[in-house]
Amino acid sequence: MKRSLLVWVFTMACLGLYSNTQAQSDSVITKYDAVTPLIAIPNAKMPFPKTLVGGQPSIKNIQAAHKAGYKTIINLRPKGEFTTWDEADLVQKLGMNYVLIPISSAGDLTPNNARKLDQALNATGGKPAIVHCASGNRVGALFALRARKLGSDIETAVEIGKSAGLTGLEPVVRQLLEKQAPDIKSP
Repeated sequence: MKRSLLVWVFTMACLGLYSNTQAQSDSVITKYDAVTPLIAIPNAKMPFPKTLVGGQPSIKNIQAAHKAGYKTIINLRPKGEFTTWDEADLVQKLGMNYVLIPISSAGDLTPNNARKLDQALNATGGKPAIVHCASGNRVGALFALRARKLGSDIETAVEIGKSAGLTGLEPVVRQLLEKQAPDIKSP
């Protein structure tokens, strides 16, 4: 318990996703709740305040997210991987921001894509965001790389990744983290 609290505190400090002022003034999300995500997307997790992660949301999930005050959808699925309906079009019609960071394979798990995720989350202005792929595994992998880039040690970065959905890609992510030096000067 002590280690997970430490991981959470360190993550919040490094990632800059939470401030007491925001939590007190935000009428949509007033409390960090890692157990019950606000929108029930597949494999939903809320590892950080105002950041819901998981698998592919449905049309109803995105509509519910819009009503709940979510402002940004960050999709890690490359174009062509999901063709059931046009997610970007729906998100934009609802007046939400849509960001595509295509992660089609482990080869796309790069410091540059971790930087893009960091920039997209920073651009939310503290408003709630959903980050998704098909299942959440790529989401967790990219969060682990982002955490390492922002200064976490390897084990902490892996724990952050797991809290955001990292599963089957863990061995690959560990190898990548060993090669990646922290870059706390990241934007």
